[in-house]
Amino acid sequence: MAWWIFILSLLTISTLGDIQACQKDLNDIINNSPNDFGMLVYYSGRDLNDYGQYYECSKLDYARYVIITLQIDIISVALGICGPKSCEPNDYKENLLSLLNKYPVAQNLVNVDSINVKDPKHESNAPFTTGAITAMIFFGTLVLIIIMGTIIERKSQANPDKRLRGWRSLLVCFSFTANLTKLTAYPEKYDNLQLFNGVRVIAMVSISFGHSFLTALSSPSINPLRAFDIVNGFWHHFVYYALYSVDFFFVMAGFLLAYLSLGELQRRKGRMNWLMFIIHRIIRICPIYFSVYFFFLTLYPLMGSGPGWQVLSNKNNYSCEKYWWSVPLFINNFIPDNRYSCMAWSWFIANDMQFYIFSPVILILHYKNKIYGYCALILLLIVNVVVTVVISSENDYNPGVRYGLFNTDQFLHSYIRPYFRMNSYIIGMMLGFVYKGYKEAIEAVKERTEIEMQPNEELLGSNVSRRHLGKGSIEVMLIGWTRVRFYRIAAYIVGLTLITAVVFGPYNFSNNGVDYWTKGQKLFYIGSEHLFVALGFVFCIVPMIEGHGGWMLSFLTSKYFAVAAKISFSYYLIHPMIILFYIYSHDQSVYIQDLIITYPWVTTVIISTFISIFTTLAIESPMLALEKKVFGR
Repeated sequence: MAWWIFILSLLTISTLGDIQACQKDLNDIINNSPNDFGMLVYYSGRDLNDYGQYYECSKLDYARYVIITLQIDIISVALGICGPKSCEPNDYKENLLSLLNKYPVAQNLVNVDSINVKDPKHESNAPFTTGAITAMIFFGTLVLIIIMGTIIERKSQANPDKRLRGWRSLLVCFSFTANLTKLTAYPEKYDNLQLFNGVRVIAMVSISFGHSFLTALSSPSINPLRAFDIVNGFWHHFVYYALYSVDFFFVMAGFLLAYLSLGELQRRKGRMNWLMFIIHRIIRICPIYFSVYFFFLTLYPLMGSGPGWQVLSNKNNYSCEKYWWSVPLFINNFIPDNRYSCMAWSWFIANDMQFYIFSPVILILHYKNKIYGYCALILLLIVNVVVTVVISSENDYNPGVRYGLFNTDQFLHSYIRPYFRMNSYIIGMMLGFVYKGYKEAIEAVKERTEIEMQPNEELLGSNVSRRHLGKGSIEVMLIGWTRVRFYRIAAYIVGLTLITAVVFGPYNFSNNGVDYWTKGQKLFYIGSEHLFVALGFVFCIVPMIEGHGGWMLSFLTSKYFAVAAKISFSYYLIHPMIILFYIYSHDQSVYIQDLIITYPWVTTVIISTFISIFTTLAIESPMLALEKKVFGR
């Protein structure tokens, strides 16, 4: 009731000329129609983040429903108001701003730029935009192409002697059945690097769990103070493992890039087509990335309705309307500077692309002289730590989620910036170079001694093997320890300890306030957290790369993970939209409770998986087939 009286006061104290009709109608209802006034009060929200009763209010011919959203500290606030029909959304906003100007204390609490007032019914009935119509034509055409490609491919199977030419050979790349066969095909041969498929799938599911939790906590909720209890709770810190799963992806991306590209450089004797290096990356990720982004910009806003959906729209409108272009340019981790970017979770892709584009410098240096390559990576690690510490010190950034990640300024200017996140990628590249040198050393021994692999492995740690290996001795020293069981167990313990220490390290800090740690302790944690997670991950996977790990290696290298990993990129792009749809399609704000947050996550995984399969078959697989046909690779 207090909030309704507050809004009434906004209307009655206003002297703005353009809302006189609103004031007059409100006064008439109060003085002459007590029953109608009672209905307006009853259908309005009564407390923080209470949407009221949108559909019931919309049925009153003398009423208009609006949803007011704003930000107080880290808490998202929304309130549904059932008011006179003549009261426009802008009337409420202008009066709210007028009131805040009279009370500086309230103005300091409320983020004025975050204030939005919208009429959900009007927004839902808005005509299709040009972008939405274009998107429907685009995706409709894509469906027709897939159907035609499937028909042509099936006919060609019936007549295998007839070779497809011209446009038919291109259309067949879109064949749904042919791409489904490729998608579900198991690898022809297995090696230990297949463990990355298992890690990728498990980490992706873990990330979706973290997104489910944090999205619910950051959205308007009926019990918003419960969010503070959850982010500070001991057992809820296990959720934060998901936040650092991104570092696992950076390590794997850096490792595979360095390991495979260095082999290609050696095969081509240093004459690498770097333009094709970039083009291949663009073909690999941009078609599906841009298609999902195009859908998010144009058709996704039409998928839901009601007050909650309008709250989501208010969050996205600023960045998606004004800075939509930053996403396809892969600079959305910089622009906009003061808001979350459109399709906010795509910051990871921007970082990954930026690292990839810069990587030829390191690859060339390492190919020319491996010492230069290693020194460049070490220098970048030092730069990363220094920049992180200096910027964090100047801006008083804090560790953890409660005072760190939930701080929008810190998230935008540290968590998603490449110079804060590059350490994991660098560690991955360094491991890729080391492992490549280690494999070359083994091959050199095999050629010189002409004996089987197993005896060579038994000699790798000895002085004799180092004499044989020559220049490969550094890499052998860094990898060869995995043959000793004691060292492997120690590596697993150290790796898991490092990751767990980073996840649970800020527990007491979060519960005791920002002054619980000294500034030096804060800077040490912020400067080393992602570095320690990356090193911990490396300690855990290096023995498995060498064929150790027992049942865990067998599990991670399962052929089923090899299939599931093919849709992981689509899954990453799609699953946040499923989470947002669930949370913001309700007629009321979410009630924060473990079961209410966790239970829908299972549904999110299932729905996202099926949609990702179809998205991969419709866009990603055809583009890869076209690249192979056009470029012969």
